[in-house]
Amino acid sequence: MLFEIKNAKLAEVIDITSGTSKSGNDWTKATAIIEKVEGNYTDTYPLLVFGDKIQEAQALIGAAVDVKFNVQARQYNGRWYTDLGLRFISAAVTERPALQQKPAPAPAPQPAPEKEDPDNDLPF
Repeated sequence: MLFEIKNAKLAEVIDITSGTSKSGNDWTKATAIIEKVEGNYTDTYPLLVFGDKIQEAQALIGAAVDVKFNVQARQYNGRWYTDLGLRFISAAVTERPALQQKPAPAPAPQPAPEKEDPDNDLPF
């Protein structure tokens, strides 16, 4: 299941680590720090980033971003560990309010037509 945070700030990318797995594959991981302001409080989310997504994240440091991530939990030696794994990151799309057009001015009132016969003022 993917969770989403919209219009948050990518504060920094830290703890870049690389190595080689037992099978001989190279890997790189880092932690992206996402900050989301909610009213008077700032929520901070450390998201694990792997591979090519590290360069994507570094290019967006300081910018408003939209992120999708998943939550992973695992048990090791009787303790539980939870990670937030970044899956997608992009620059935030901010919707611009539609330009409000001023209403057109009302047409000026037309003068009443003059009567042809001043003695005939009955409407019928």
